[in-house]
Amino acid sequence: MRPGSTILIHSATGGIGLAALSLSLHYECDIYVTVGTREKKEYLRKNYPQIPDSHMGHSRDTSFELMIKRETKSRGVDFILNSLSEDKLQASIRCLARGGQLMEIGKYDLAIMTILSILCL
Repeated sequence: MRPGSTILIHSATGGIGLAALSLSLHYECDIYVTVGTREKKEYLRKNYPQIPDSHMGHSRDTSFELMIKRETKSRGVDFILNSLSEDKLQASIRCLARGGQLMEIGKYDLAIMTILSILCL
């Protein structure tokens, strides 16, 4: 990571998500997040005013993919901290910039041996 790197942090109000937010802010990254509830979004607004509303998406569906494409002008992000599964994992992969890195911290898809579609990269 370096200043200006872009990162998508899923489930940003969880323990790992908050730690990733702190590191990303320290490295002056351009941060995108997802959360599961309106209350969690309000928490981020209050405690992390550096993250604009346009960089906050929903983690319960794949709408964050459109947010990333729109906000990065279809470039995608350099890093993704992923804890989502199934169709949301596939959407996350599609959010990666060319040469981007996916850091997978979930285990559901790995436990059931899901085949990742990374040919689009």
